[in-house]
Order: sequence, then structure tokens, then C-alpha cells
Amino acid sequence: NHEDAYLFGLLIGDGYYGSFGKSPTVSSNDPTVIEYLNSKYNCHTKKQFIQKNGNVYNEILLSYNDLIPKLKEAGMLGQSKQAKRLPENRNTYTKEAVCNLLAGYFDADGNVSKVGNGKIVYTSIVFELLEEVKHELLKLGIHSSIVKENRNTPPQDEYKGQQKHIFRLYISKRQDIELFKLHIPIKSKHKIANIDSILLKPTNRRFNLID
Repeated sequence: NHEDAYLFGLLIGDGYYGSFGKSPTVSSNDPTVIEYLNSKYNCHTKKQFIQKNGNVYNEILLSYNDLIPKLKEAGMLGQSKQAKRLPENRNTYTKEAVCNLLAGYFDADGNVSKVGNGKIVYTSIVFELLEEVKHELLKLGIHSSIVKENRNTPPQDEYKGQQKHIFRLYISKRQDIELFKLHIPIKSKHKIANIDSILLKPTNRRFNLID
């Protein structure tokens, strides 16, 4: 499963693998991520539309037969919403594989703050999941903190039971951002550019998030 670590990160961040009878899906509007999936996996676009910001949203259907055994081995099969966790067998992963796992999760559900000194942000509704991410980052020497915050937008009616709060893991110190850039091989070109820009940005106390 180590070779699928990046994909597992994508699934955890913005994918569905919660049913034993359905093929896993990954959602993304990032061209680099979509190109990677199409080049490496047996998959096809199930749904596609243009978002308000002009990005093309893709819901990508992955091969059931190829991935279900791997997800089962990783202890991930059947997880959804509050039950999502990092792979149970990640202690058998190489350092490179763990870094790819964290990269996939960030490419799916991470943000970069370009205001102030800049921050790298992982977002989740699941505190325990971010605790696992924090632990893996610390093994790489990357320090972070987890904060419970209100959502930027109100809960949507179509998502039954959606909570008003969310958890964010912040990587704030310059040396930790530099270590993140060094170790975590994210593929999203615009997120790479945003990280590069905050490493050059002068100190400022204001703060917000960008995709």
C-alpha cells in the first residue's frame, strides 16, 4: 500500500470510500492532481462542472476491484465523516510513503495563508484525524497546533448534521514551514507557489485563508 499513500491522502481529504459496495471517489479541482490520478490509476470522471471561481470540479471514480483490497488492508474501508483516520498500518510505511500520505491529504484539503507571516493549514471535521497528522508531522520535526474554529461559511442544508465548527491544524513558524516544503511532496502547483511566497513575505499580523 505504500505506493498508494498519496492517493490515500487524497481520499481522506476529499474522497469517499465509506461503502463496501461502491467504488471509491476522489473530488478535486486541481489540474495537476487530476492528471496524476488519470496517469497512475484505472479511473474516469463521473461528474464535472465549473465552479463560481472558474475552477473545473471533477468527481473521479476509481476502480473498485483495484482499490477495495488495498483500503481494507490499510484499515480504511468503510470510513466516512467522523470515522476517517490515517491508515492503520502506516507504522509499516517508509518515511517517503508517510510524506506522500501527508502530501495527498494537503493537496485535497489543505490551505495556505498568505497574510501576515503565513501559515500552512490542514482542515478537518475530525479532531482525532488531525491529532494523527500532528503526530506524523512531529516525527519529521514539524511542529503544529490544532484549533477549533467556526466555519468560514454556515453549515449547508444538503449536508445533514454538518457542524458549525471545524478543526484546523496550523504550521506557523518559519522553520516548520521550511521543513514542510522540504519533506512533504505536494503536487498542487498553486499551493507550492503559495508556500514559496509566504517564505519570502515580510511580517504582518493580519490573517485569512486562501485555497
